[in-house]
Amino acid sequence: MRFSVKGKGQVRLSLKTSDVDEAEIRAKREHLRYQLRAEDGHLATSKPFHTVAQEYADSIAGQIKLGLKKDYRAQQDPQIINRYLIPFFGKDRIDSISESRIQQFIQWRYGYWISGPGQAVEKVEYLRNGRRLFYKPRHIVPKANTVRGNCAVLSNVFKFAAAKDYVRSADIPRMVLPKVKPNPRPSFSLEEVHQLLDAAIARLADHTIPRRQQLERMVLYCYINIACFSGLRPVELHNLNWQHIGKFAAQKSLPNAQRDLVIHAFGKTAPRNVVPMEQAGTAFDFLWDAFEEINGRAPRPEDPIFINFKGERLRSVKRSLNALLEASSLKTHDFGGARVAYSFRHFYISQQLLANVDVFQVAQNAGTSVEMVQKYYARLGPEAFKKELRARWRTDAEKRRDEEGNE
Repeated sequence: MRFSVKGKGQVRLSLKTSDVDEAEIRAKREHLRYQLRAEDGHLATSKPFHTVAQEYADSIAGQIKLGLKKDYRAQQDPQIINRYLIPFFGKDRIDSISESRIQQFIQWRYGYWISGPGQAVEKVEYLRNGRRLFYKPRHIVPKANTVRGNCAVLSNVFKFAAAKDYVRSADIPRMVLPKVKPNPRPSFSLEEVHQLLDAAIARLADHTIPRRQQLERMVLYCYINIACFSGLRPVELHNLNWQHIGKFAAQKSLPNAQRDLVIHAFGKTAPRNVVPMEQAGTAFDFLWDAFEEINGRAPRPEDPIFINFKGERLRSVKRSLNALLEASSLKTHDFGGARVAYSFRHFYISQQLLANVDVFQVAQNAGTSVEMVQKYYARLGPEAFKKELRARWRTDAEKRRDEEGNE
């Protein structure tokens, strides 16, 4: 159909039906809707979703410069838009997408890699530092958190459309998102962490391996040590530069007990200062010395703390950590869950709670909320309270005898 709206120009729409009676009903409804929007002062011209989504993607770089979005959005959001959102919503008008349409998208997204367009995809191309790379996708059903993340990008597209007056804020459809069940990663006991660190040290003593491998094992030992005694997230550890360890160079010659190290952490949440335990101090010493050996000079403030044998920032310890966990028979928890780098953060928070550190102070240092600590980290098994659970039960007569004996 084609019609004109006074002061807004001509509008062309597809009614998407071959039934004449149904087409007439839809035409009247669309014409009335456009007239009402024009009277409200909104643009009567409607844009297809793919156009609006691309405009939003093009705007991300500018929003990052203004500090309105985090850097990772520049890569993540366009990938989600081009792989999932545009293929599904495509030519749908941005102001015609309904709540039921979004629910259809959510179901489609769950099946994308197993029964949808992704089932035939064998490799996915991406760019890193200007280089074209590929990875083999996993043909599995995504987790609820992943789908929620995709919907968050969809929500950002709608907010952008409202700001551009492509859709009224009141017309943005409600999103009923999939619920995420709490799934805390398995932690370690204090004895298990000591076992793991002892195994890491023992592997360092193997002089039959190349120096490169020795350095990698030493960095892994330090990574575990700092993670366990600071509670930093993996991304926060990988982001660390020497300038983020307050006054480390000035305190390097001091014993750990006399140091007052503060880590300026950033990554998932807003930047914050973290107070590590003194056990982490020696690991920083080792990493400083390793940097000097690899690069032939002392670290500069802007240099990364965790580096590989080439002196480049370390991006992952997954492979080396898995090898150490397997060698130590600690890869899986008693209940079968696989331990990962994030498990050290759970260990730190759990141990602080067991040591009766105030939960608010623990949450502040860990960059999370008291609610999240209670929901994900405070699930300590009964074995953590053996002494309390094996309390001595006394009869009234025994209580009286004990009281008389104390007089």
